[in-house]
Amino acid sequence: MQRASRKSLVCLATALVLSLAGCGQELNSTYGVRRPSGSVNGTEVLGQLFAEAGHDVSSWGWLSPRLAKKADCIVWFANDDRPPADDVCAWLDDWLYAAPGRTLIYVGRDYDAATAYWKQVRQGTQGEEYKRLSRRLADAQNERLAHTTGLKPTVDCPWFEIDRTQPRRDVRNLQGRTRWLDGIDPKKVEIELGARIIPPSDARSLLRDGKDRLVSRVQYDDSQMILVANGSFLLNLPLVNHEHRKLAAKLVDEIGATPQQVVFLDVPSGNPGILDADPQQTHLGVLDWLKHPTLGMVVLHLAALATLVIFCRAPIFGLPKKAAAAASADFGQHVAALGSLLERAGDAEYARGRIAAYEALARREPEVETKGATAT
Repeated sequence: MQRASRKSLVCLATALVLSLAGCGQELNSTYGVRRPSGSVNGTEVLGQLFAEAGHDVSSWGWLSPRLAKKADCIVWFANDDRPPADDVCAWLDDWLYAAPGRTLIYVGRDYDAATAYWKQVRQGTQGEEYKRLSRRLADAQNERLAHTTGLKPTVDCPWFEIDRTQPRRDVRNLQGRTRWLDGIDPKKVEIELGARIIPPSDARSLLRDGKDRLVSRVQYDDSQMILVANGSFLLNLPLVNHEHRKLAAKLVDEIGATPQQVVFLDVPSGNPGILDADPQQTHLGVLDWLKHPTLGMVVLHLAALATLVIFCRAPIFGLPKKAAAAASADFGQHVAALGSLLERAGDAEYARGRIAAYEALARREPEVETKGATAT
């Protein structure tokens, strides 16, 4: 990846986080989706990494015939602490076997960037600000705890087993495939491990910390499924960390250099729906736009503004009126022009002299004409 592209990703990831730091703003913590952007738990930056590598990136909300035909790589950040349903596993298994060179990337749910965010912004504060941020941190932790309370310690699905019996910890060491370790400083990563994803025995470990696997690969003939323990180095906020961006780039490299159609499964919660046919796209008419609660108000305001402009710019209709014709010879205009010239001269005494001379000449002219007539 070019250095300029890497720099743009750094700016994007940093901007996503800094945009959330304003006082009084609600933190966007929507999990595992590319759109809307700006969430600390979003996947927009990872999607940009795929795009920078030359792949075509899009989002999809369900398992459907169009997805099965279009996608070369499916990325799914599961927004459920329970494993995928059996029918979802079966659909994706069939998709992997249907064509060579396909990749499914499954990322476990056991991480929430909102708690990490409040821990970071709380650092260096004190007094009332520290207390306020501590309350926000506690709220985020309690919300996360509410989603995991009551879950079974161990549970499995056709793909893997989830083990919640081990304590949560930070990753301190990294082992695995050489290409995953090259250029990575384990001391600078901030990866967390809570629930462990235990893949099948024939899975190949790509990245691990001791016995705990972080990234594993399961072969499906000429296709593959990549299992990632959680999103603690792949979501928007964690990707501010430089080492995490390098690890994410190595994940992108696993699908190959050939440009592919990479589709992110943007599922709000639970399992994606399975459709036998794709819903038909409908084109919205003017009335449909007006029915939308927000867009309708915008359209109405624009219509009112357009009406006002029309009334201001349109001609006035009715019987024509004759405008008063200007006189072709107006002595008053001559006087005004003469006054303007005298003013431009800038000499009041001279102007008064010229006016007096004119008045004297005007008084003598009738007498001259009478004398001329008598002589004749």
